[in-house]
Amino acid sequence: MAFANDLVLDDASGDDITFTLVQTGDRTGNSRHDISSTISTPRVLNIKHTQSGNLKDGIVDRHLVQILHTVDGGSGPKQVSVNFTVTVPRDPAVTQGIVHDDVAIIVDLLTDGALVNPMTAVNLARLLRGES
Repeated sequence: MAFANDLVLDDASGDDITFTLVQTGDRTGNSRHDISSTISTPRVLNIKHTQSGNLKDGIVDRHLVQILHTVDGGSGPKQVSVNFTVTVPRDPAVTQGIVHDDVAIIVDLLTDGALVNPMTAVNLARLLRGES
């Protein structure tokens, strides 16, 4: 089952952002544009899937969720890129539960355990300051 053509997602303030499907037929995934963004400052949501490896050494599935957001900068357009990649080897030992737990840990880190509106993001601010 595929994602809906239009995805309504919350930003950090809890405001709805609608992304509408603009690209189809790409065998690796699709792109959606924020309907409130402009041509000169677009916000694009990409969802892509790729595979690598072989039957002998093992196949690995990669799933990318990406936001590309162009903003007006003082010296011209600037692009913010946020990527979330899940890389999963095709092996019976790697269960969906393991992947769900690991994703939950990352979401907990980035949202300080409070995925509510407004989202708290002290840890995200630390990350953006270069802390580890």
